Amino acid sequence: RGNGAKAKDAKGTIGRLLRLLFTYYKKEVIIVLVCILISSLAGVAPAVYVQTIASYIERGIRAVTDGMSGSDAFAALLPELIPSLLLMAGIYLVGLIAAFLQARLGAVVTQGFLNRLRQKMFGGMQHLPIRYFDTHNRGDIMSHYTNDIDTIRQLISQSLPSCFMAGITLVALVLVMLYFSVWMTLIVFCAVALMFLVTR
Repeated sequence: RGNGAKAKDAKGTIGRLLRLLFTYYKKEVIIVLVCILISSLAGVAPAVYVQTIASYIERGIRAVTDGMSGSDAFAALLPELIPSLLLMAGIYLVGLIAAFLQARLGAVVTQGFLNRLRQKMFGGMQHLPIRYFDTHNRGDIMSHYTNDIDTIRQLISQSLPSCFMAGITLVALVLVMLYFSVWMTLIVFCAVALMFLVTR
């Protein structure tokens, strides 16, 4: 079989797996995806506030160099600096809570789903003819319950969340880069394309 047919089979398998996962744990999976979204955005958002805080500090240093005392410059900055710091700390806190909920709920979903899969597989094997067990080694049969299920565990608990998080982070970072400078973003894209060509 060609590579195209194998890729189509792989997509069909992942699609069936995700449909089964949503059948058993629809609400929990949606909550996990929302938590991943929040934690990803919380990891990117402070980049905007860091520049804002740096501009406040730069303004204070400029005021000191212009002759204002350090305590007066610091007092003038506090009304703007403290809300920004509190907002940034709040974003980090929300991101940590979302990451914690995602890890805890993701573990519950993963283990519960694998248990249901094993039960479903065992129930299906009860209806197989004796000929199947005569023509397959016991190790081959048991590997479905161990190796194959463990591969699905890695897919659900690590690969899919990582891909979703990486996609959100990439989109958010591109938007932040465009917010700061369109020309610098274009330069970065050109450099990445050049690196890709050289690496090939």
